[in-house]
Amino acid sequence: MYIKGAKLNGVIYLPLVFFLLISDYVSAEINLILVLLALIYYFVTYRKLEINMPGIGMYILMFCMGFIGVIANQGPNGQSIYIVLKQCYYYIFPLLYWIMGWYFIKKENLSRREIVLTIIFAGTIYSIIDLCTSAVSLLTSNVNISSSDSIRSITGVGHILPVVGLIMAIIYWKEFSISRRCYISVLILCFLSFLIHFSRSYIVMAVILLFFSGALRNFKRFIKIFVAIVCVIGLLIAIFPAQFDWLLQKLLDSFNEISYNVDVWDGTTITQNWRGYEIYCAIEQFNSSPILIKLFGGGFGTFIDVHGYEFLVTSEEGLSFLHNGYFTQLSLFGIFGLVLLILFFCKIFMCAKNLQAQGDKRIIRGLAVCIFFANYVIMGPLFSISVAQYFLLISVIYNASKAEDWHQNFAPILEKNYLVVNSI
Repeated sequence: MYIKGAKLNGVIYLPLVFFLLISDYVSAEINLILVLLALIYYFVTYRKLEINMPGIGMYILMFCMGFIGVIANQGPNGQSIYIVLKQCYYYIFPLLYWIMGWYFIKKENLSRREIVLTIIFAGTIYSIIDLCTSAVSLLTSNVNISSSDSIRSITGVGHILPVVGLIMAIIYWKEFSISRRCYISVLILCFLSFLIHFSRSYIVMAVILLFFSGALRNFKRFIKIFVAIVCVIGLLIAIFPAQFDWLLQKLLDSFNEISYNVDVWDGTTITQNWRGYEIYCAIEQFNSSPILIKLFGGGFGTFIDVHGYEFLVTSEEGLSFLHNGYFTQLSLFGIFGLVLLILFFCKIFMCAKNLQAQGDKRIIRGLAVCIFFANYVIMGPLFSISVAQYFLLISVIYNASKAEDWHQNFAPILEKNYLVVNSI
């Protein structure tokens, strides 16, 4: 093992590993400072900047709408400077991550192989750290770990990286000649890290990414994956029956937990169905708003009034973020902004259309659908740094694939023309 410049073994790009891992261990403010310092460094040393994020016009328009709402509605919606700034810097993370991905490819000339292996490596490293820290926490905790709920209260909710590392290893292991030993190690570590958190959101995202991976199109490969998953889950159920009973019940209760059609909202129903109550309050506030706010939103800093129950989750006067990102964005940007947001997500999904590498198309589209889903259950990329990181993953894969396509299609033509001109 050796490090040459910023690369481990000449392949693994360490700055990308760092920024994929660091967000889970530092605050949003520190993460913002680190990202901005990195971008300033790249801009000063490279002296170029290209913002090629799909749907950038719609993204900027929503940002402008958020600021106009602050000016137009200051006071009635309870905006404070702190909440305005907080929502603003969360909002810009997807763009900052996209630009960072562009710099990684353009300045460092990273290849598709280097990007893919770096992401798989980052997912594996996260899994190792996660498994070790979770094991230590479980062994040293005084909490009864007889249920999955108690285990999750100790180990946390997890991260998308093990899921992405797992799926990318399945997609690319033959194309980039990953050794069988390394491939199996990645699968085991990433799967265990993903499994130990009992996260319903990441289970759904794993299914989405697996569906788009193309592995299910090959019947023999599908059977192998299906049998392996069934065997592993069957073994774990036999060892930890209580934990999996809890997880199954949580999966079955998922739709009830996000339902806002409750006859009577009281302390019990609100506690049991908090996400549904958030939606109920957001709809109630939206229906009572003036027509202009319905169309264009209240702008950055808008609170959702939950009628005194905000103390359950925050010390603020109301909720500045909801679990359901679509209703947060409806409150901030209105109906018009929500339409722009959906079109923006569609642009991200469609950006892979012209890429030649099928694996890159699949993982980008899978991540784009994960963004649609994450925006519904875990705030989404505009107000969650862990989800905003999906834009860094998409950006490096997209820009590396585009660069390789250009070299394959146009570099030979330019070289041929150069030789012709010199011969004349």
